[in-house]
Amino acid sequence: MKSISKQHALSGLCIGFFIFIAFASVGPDGSTNTSVAISNCMHMPDFNGVITVNVTFKQKTGEPIFGANGRLYLVDQETNPNFPCEIFTGSTSQQDFITNASGQYTFTGFQIHHNNSEDLVRVEVVIDKSSSYTGCRIVQVNKYNNVLFNFNCVGLKLEEL
Repeated sequence: MKSISKQHALSGLCIGFFIFIAFASVGPDGSTNTSVAISNCMHMPDFNGVITVNVTFKQKTGEPIFGANGRLYLVDQETNPNFPCEIFTGSTSQQDFITNASGQYTFTGFQIHHNNSEDLVRVEVVIDKSSSYTGCRIVQVNKYNNVLFNFNCVGLKLEEL
């Protein structure tokens, strides 16, 4: 019976490790709703607001991309009032959307209450790849009383890639 050489064993181990990493990188969905690191927390006056998200999806030429399917992932992250600079709570929301004839979508309606400089809202825009265009994925984080999010995504024609 032949024994396995060190070189063959190492090759098999490397292939197995590569396959393990490939499987481990596939998540349950496409969102990356995670907490954002905070520091230098300061108490601030109470602020109540409503989030507005504007998404524009256009070609490189500036022409709008109509009918693109996408999702907004919104996370409201607040600090713990008893333990400064510790994340206390985080409410989330997901909004599906389709871009209009101008390649735009606007969402208003995610309510927040902030009272710390490190309270924040994290918004992620994911636009799906279609049969004609590449997709788009952008994340933006706004702290305390900044409630307006503007996203400009560029879709590339697949036939030109």
